[in-house]
Amino acid sequence: MNWDAIGAAGDLLGAGGVILTLAYLARQVAQTNSIGRAAVVRELQEQYHELYELVASNTEVAELAARLTAPDYRAKSEVEEQRLQNLAQLVAGMYFSAQTAYDQGQMEADVYTIYCEDVEARLLQWPALKFYLRTVISRWPTAAKAKILAPIFS
Repeated sequence: MNWDAIGAAGDLLGAGGVILTLAYLARQVAQTNSIGRAAVVRELQEQYHELYELVASNTEVAELAARLTAPDYRAKSEVEEQRLQNLAQLVAGMYFSAQTAYDQGQMEADVYTIYCEDVEARLLQWPALKFYLRTVISRWPTAAKAKILAPIFS
């Protein structure tokens, strides 16, 4: 029996085991990253759902949203001003969350593009919201530089 050959075979088997372990760990990391990205998108979709549900289920908010379709609309009372500011805060927070997730590698580029397109779509739907979004975002100096928020400042 050749002990050198047995040792070499053992080394080869050990190296194969290490390679298989590394491949398994790489797959697990990729799967964990994928689950994390899906969770971020799911959380953002829940924020959208909450906004849509708020508009659909609350007559006062729905009426406020309807008034936002007039490009030059401004609040007619202090209470309405507060509602518009809070609605803008909600919407801006959703977009900033998407930007942050993308910047941290938690969102794929194609999904991020969808959220960027939604900013433009939302401003077409509620053009008067742009004024309130600018007001809210001006309180977040670093957020104003976010690519997703660019249509708000154009």
